[in-house]
Amino acid sequence: MKTVYVAGPLTPQGNGHAAIEYLGNVRRMIRTSTILLNRGFAPFCPALDYNFFLALQDAEEMSEQHIKDYSMTWLRKCDMVLIIGLSSGVEKEMLEAACCGIPIYTSLQDLLEAE
Repeated sequence: MKTVYVAGPLTPQGNGHAAIEYLGNVRRMIRTSTILLNRGFAPFCPALDYNFFLALQDAEEMSEQHIKDYSMTWLRKCDMVLIIGLSSGVEKEMLEAACCGIPIYTSLQDLLEAE
């Protein structure tokens, strides 16, 4: 299976409905990852990282930077990156992918047609 890092905005941009915007971003990334999985790819979906925070026990902590480092480690191991929206975090992911020579796709259709 080819691995695909699914990059998209997660952090709300401040339209007044932060929780709804965040959940919409998570939904788009998970939906895209589900399509990829059903098409025979092995997607890495950073939108699922919230599960780590849900699993923390009372005395445990995990920083945002730790999660970002974790995701970037997986990005470097992927065969390709799919961009489903832009943000400052996605721009950093695109730069890292380009530095590593990892192909970047800006639409699901383009990725599916290329493979």
